[in-house]
Amino acid sequence: MAKIVKILFSIFFFFIISTLKVLAQDITDMSDTDIMQYYQKAKDSGMNDAEIEAATMAKGISVEAIARLKNKAIDAKNSKSKTTDDRETDDEEEKEVKKDTMSISRVFGANIFRNNKISFEPNLKLATPKNYILGTGDELNIDVSGYASVHYTVKVSTEGNIKIENLSPIYVSGLTIEQAKDRIINRLKSIFAGLDSPRSGLSTEVTLGSIRSIKVMMIGEVMQPGTYTLPSLASVFNALYAAGGPTDKGSFRNIEIYRAGKPYRKLDVYDFLNKGDQRNNVILQDQDVIRIPFYKKQITINGEVKAPLTFELEDNEKLGTIIDFAGGYTGNAYTKTLNVNRSSTTNREIITVLSENFKNFDLQQGDTVIVEKLRNFYSNMVVVEGAIYRPGSYDLAVAKTVKGLVQLAGGTAEDVFLNRALIKRRDTLNYNPTLIAFDLGKLLNGALPDITLFRTDTLVIKASFQLRENRTVKIDGEIVKQGFYPYADNMTVSDLVVLAGGLKEGASLQYVEIARRVRDAEGKTNASTEILNLSIDGVLKLNTEDSRYIIQPFDQVFIRALPNYTEQRLVTISGEVKYIGTYAIKDKGERISDLILRAGGLKPDAYLHGARFTRAGKVVGIDIKDIMNNPSTSANLLLIKGDNLDVPRIKETVDVFGQVLNSTSVGFDGNVDIREYIAKAGGFTDSANIKKVYVKYANGTVQQTKTFLGFKKYPKIENGAEIYVPLRKRKKASLTIAESVAIVTGFATVATLILTLIRLNP
Repeated sequence: MAKIVKILFSIFFFFIISTLKVLAQDITDMSDTDIMQYYQKAKDSGMNDAEIEAATMAKGISVEAIARLKNKAIDAKNSKSKTTDDRETDDEEEKEVKKDTMSISRVFGANIFRNNKISFEPNLKLATPKNYILGTGDELNIDVSGYASVHYTVKVSTEGNIKIENLSPIYVSGLTIEQAKDRIINRLKSIFAGLDSPRSGLSTEVTLGSIRSIKVMMIGEVMQPGTYTLPSLASVFNALYAAGGPTDKGSFRNIEIYRAGKPYRKLDVYDFLNKGDQRNNVILQDQDVIRIPFYKKQITINGEVKAPLTFELEDNEKLGTIIDFAGGYTGNAYTKTLNVNRSSTTNREIITVLSENFKNFDLQQGDTVIVEKLRNFYSNMVVVEGAIYRPGSYDLAVAKTVKGLVQLAGGTAEDVFLNRALIKRRDTLNYNPTLIAFDLGKLLNGALPDITLFRTDTLVIKASFQLRENRTVKIDGEIVKQGFYPYADNMTVSDLVVLAGGLKEGASLQYVEIARRVRDAEGKTNASTEILNLSIDGVLKLNTEDSRYIIQPFDQVFIRALPNYTEQRLVTISGEVKYIGTYAIKDKGERISDLILRAGGLKPDAYLHGARFTRAGKVVGIDIKDIMNNPSTSANLLLIKGDNLDVPRIKETVDVFGQVLNSTSVGFDGNVDIREYIAKAGGFTDSANIKKVYVKYANGTVQQTKTFLGFKKYPKIENGAEIYVPLRKRKKASLTIAESVAIVTGFATVATLILTLIRLNP
């Protein structure tokens, strides 16, 4: 029985903890994702909003919490919808970027027609081409000059005629400008006898005025197929530019021009791009058709060529041709062989082509030619580095030996270490690094045989100073530039002082210390340090005594300060004193009251209770009135460097801030306590922490409300004080009626279960 009761008690305890834990978790703590999932699952199960509300109430959730649930679900849904819309907008922007990027093609010749900075508009100000064919809409200027001067401006009619006064219509449509000129002159001779005849005194000039428009159709693999209206002087290139040129699948080598339904001419864009040849860039006529077929063979070339692009090749063009199209090799190209990547019907393969076969090697559709880069490898290089006049890389065929390389590099430097030099070499068996050491001095003098060098050898020659620790000395203390300095032979303390910028004014010349490493007879450093004391000449002039102060490597020199030397220590005073400003402390015994007297004393309207004294950026609470009345008080502090005293003017107001209805300033009244000041500010708000009200006085000190046995003792209010009413910390929300009912119901259920088990197990 006791065991059953114990088990039931555990169940009961677990139930209580779980219930409290669930109820403590407010719906506001749920994330938007959780709210959306909860709401969506209920919706998916077929429940409407009223049923969801009833179900949540049955779980003890308050009506207010249900409203928050619905609002959060709606907000989460809207947020998700907004995110989707933003994503769709981003996708559209990304598509636009991709569209712009796609307009830049790797197909050779494509970008010339897609570059808006290049224009192929026909120049209408040029002289009329002699082979220009007249048609309906063209305007002609006819000028007769000589003993008679007549000007005619005529336009070719829809019937192909022009009309000149006193003459029957002249048919010119389909004629070149030269043919039309001959016909017009022949007809004008009926009016002007001897026109254009020798010694007639009359001449005729026929020129093209405004030109007509023609319609040209672009079909096939063109970027923007359709019918285009162009000036009658437009060429094939003008039409191609207007239509954006061929697509990446279109041919640049076999552009077909049809006239009157029959093939008329073929244009190879590469003739223009590679040679400047425009022979087939003919002037278009009305109703011409330009057809761009699919390419037959496109080859891509990558790597070390000047223009790594995709090129269109004709059947008779070889590997050498595409290299020429690509502008030839760069300076880093490996040209002995080229690799061609090729796709067959079943797999891919790589073909290596020797340079002698480039001109005859046939490429297939889809091939990719790869021009490799030269390796960073020299077949004939040796290197010398270190204490040499011209370190660097040299030709092995010229250097050959160590002595030859040293001579080629200008010889060794003055500080060279001759006892040992090294050759870094790779062995021929497995290319492991090896070192060859030798006496460089003996080799150069002929005492040792010269050493033959091999490809990639590196000769390392060290300077003497590189084989020892970097020797420095240090100077510290009353010196202008403290720190480490390079050691030099015969350096004295005075030399080091000069290098360090000289002595400071407070330096003691009679008490200089040198801390020196102690070395044994073999020159090795011991663990102990030797301290040397000396004095130096204040003007640092040269004399025989300098030799006594020779410095050794790694010495540390300390220049001490004079015992009683101090720099000016400054303090400031401001506010209601006669002479505000900065003052130097006279001696170590000067105090706050002395500073006020030196500043001419206090003005009549000085507010002593509000005086603020700061030290090292922190406010120190003092009572100036007490200090001036009793200078011997401990509050009359000794002055130190950086102190600041500010004596304000009488403020005559009290400021009220924080959790009051109206933060304001109230006139000071010595007979009024803190509660009346707060009342004048509108009183406390509902969130005010009444027990924690505090007052900040003008001198920077703070006093808080004290509570004892429920009684509050508020701080005294002084002139210029500031009253702060802090915010009360929020308590956890009390249980709603529904939550209380749920807990009581749970208790009742557990109690009934316990009683039932006890009866069944007497």
